[in-house]
Amino acid sequence: MDHAFTGLAAAWLYSSYATFRLVTAYIKRSPVELMETAGVRERRAGANVWIVVPKDDGVFHGSNIVDGTQCVSTVQAFLDLKAQPERAAEAAKELRGTSLPWSVT
Repeated sequence: MDHAFTGLAAAWLYSSYATFRLVTAYIKRSPVELMETAGVRERRAGANVWIVVPKDDGVFHGSNIVDGTQCVSTVQAFLDLKAQPERAAEAAKELRGTSLPWSVT
């Protein structure tokens, strides 16, 4: 299945910054079969896996394999961190400093 990890998981793979609980992945088609195979249960509260089917394939542009794991580009991960909880703001700052050195501070 075409996929790419984003948010805290991608930030950790790119910069080894902090531990995290929430894993977010984009997939190209409905997650129902994947969820059944992996034993994932849908819950409204306490979720630690976000599976996102994007409206277009733009989020996959510039994806990379980091330590054997498919991740969105550093720019996409940075943008996605802006909408995530936990230590996402700190991770975005770290990712910006380590992987986006051309960005304006």
